[in-house]
Amino acid sequence: MGRKKNASPRQAARAALVEKYGLRNSRKGNYWLVRCPMSGMDWAFDSDVRVEHYYACEGDPEVLKADYSVQRLPIALANGSVIARFDAQVELLDGAVEMRRVETVAERERGTDETLERACDALVSAMGRRYRRVTIHQIDDLAQRITNWRKGYQFVRAARLLETRAVESDVLLRIGQHGRIGLAHLRESLPALDPSLVVASALRLLRRREIESDLDTSPFSKSTELRRKRGAR
Repeated sequence: MGRKKNASPRQAARAALVEKYGLRNSRKGNYWLVRCPMSGMDWAFDSDVRVEHYYACEGDPEVLKADYSVQRLPIALANGSVIARFDAQVELLDGAVEMRRVETVAERERGTDETLERACDALVSAMGRRYRRVTIHQIDDLAQRITNWRKGYQFVRAARLLETRAVESDVLLRIGQHGRIGLAHLRESLPALDPSLVVASALRLLRRREIESDLDTSPFSKSTELRRKRGAR
């Protein structure tokens, strides 16, 4: 009878990742580890669509904050019970909290399980939260936002060890003065500052929902429009 082999360092690291991020029951395959440059939190995802949901959520003007830890909760059905996976808990600007399930390719091919969806909605409602199922079609419709925040977060990540609060104040002041301003014009209006730091600061303000932009509809570029938040003076 052969002896059980010890796990390699790579296998041990993978097992720790799976355990930490609640992916033990996920399919075997690749995992994506993403460090949020705003919070410094590490998040692990087990599919492309869940990574895309992360960027879609980070760039959503209605989202205040999000927790992408996987939660598995028992759901009672007429013919027994199942464990339902929830992929994110999202707090919106209006104070509502959503529990989200992100559709997989396999689920899309099988079609929507209406019984399970109603049960998930009832469970989440009983917790005082909203239930939301995020479909691949919805993610596809947000391709521009996703692409922009993938690119934009590179600037935020590069500046993560730098002090940006003073620059953010300058950026917020310029946008307040103009009402709306292009990214290139913003950088030109602050010639004493590193242009990359100006961009990173603008994106940090966007993520905190202190300003608005056209990143849902237009490519992230020097022409990106930054706007004073509606209702702000």
